[in-house]
Amino acid sequence: MAPPKDRKPLKKPRVQDSSDGSGDEGGNVKPDVQPQYLNQPIDPVTGAAKMKTIHTEMRTLATDLAKSLDVLSEAAQDVAETLAKHDEDLEDGVIPPDLPEIAKLDSEYRLVLDKIKEVNVRAEILYDLRQKLNQHQEITNILGAYKEASQVELDKYATQTSRQKYLDDKRYKGFREAIWESLHGQPIPNLKKMIPAEAGDDEDSDDEIEVGPQKQDFKCPLLLSIMKDPMTSSACDHHYSKAGILDYLKDQAEKECPVTGCHAKISLETVKEDHNLKMRIDAHLRAEGGGGGARRGGTQVHQQIIESDDDD
Repeated sequence: MAPPKDRKPLKKPRVQDSSDGSGDEGGNVKPDVQPQYLNQPIDPVTGAAKMKTIHTEMRTLATDLAKSLDVLSEAAQDVAETLAKHDEDLEDGVIPPDLPEIAKLDSEYRLVLDKIKEVNVRAEILYDLRQKLNQHQEITNILGAYKEASQVELDKYATQTSRQKYLDDKRYKGFREAIWESLHGQPIPNLKKMIPAEAGDDEDSDDEIEVGPQKQDFKCPLLLSIMKDPMTSSACDHHYSKAGILDYLKDQAEKECPVTGCHAKISLETVKEDHNLKMRIDAHLRAEGGGGGARRGGTQVHQQIIESDDDD
């Protein structure tokens, strides 16, 4: 049915001009915020609760990133075994340069370590701010405080040399040990020699005591056999077979480390699966002719990494 002739057409509503900053590009009018409501102290209860949620998500992200380190370790050892040079005579004190494939994965591993560091820094800053709220300290510009404090710590990290960032990192050391032992069939030399010195590093002294390759005993202190599914204690850095340590801790929540002379207190919270150590044990068993556990899709993972970089 046709509309009545005397009905006037509807006019489009006027959209406020956004040139004065009160509207956006799509013509939507932004509500005015009175100056007295800007940068007001955050509510301690609701603010702390929201920050706790974000902090938990950050910790989960750091854990997920750590899992990617295991993937890179698998790929790197797979490549190392493919390019193994067990019959190569290495000159004393001479460290051959990384093969291109290994150098690429090493770079990726360091990048993930840097990302984990950033997430942990931001999570720690957020935790500190949440603690202040819980203590009823007034914070008027919490976003600004978070950004400023995070940037200070990240800038400090950015100025560190590669040796300062990675030389004492247990994950990186395990990564390089697994690669070296798979590639050369012998214990790794001084890791410091594998990370070139940069401006800001202490000069290598001729008087510095040279620690040669250290052959590690892969026996479990509990089962007295080569470790299977090794776990490492964060309380003392000692290693155990998973079956052995779980059985050792089944009756008590906390016990003294079973390694002779170690009095560190360990628990199920302080012992974690050690992926790099497992790969080193597998490499050791293969070098000794004893087989070794098969890894999951190392070649495929490595190929995906290489292809993804080629697409960029």
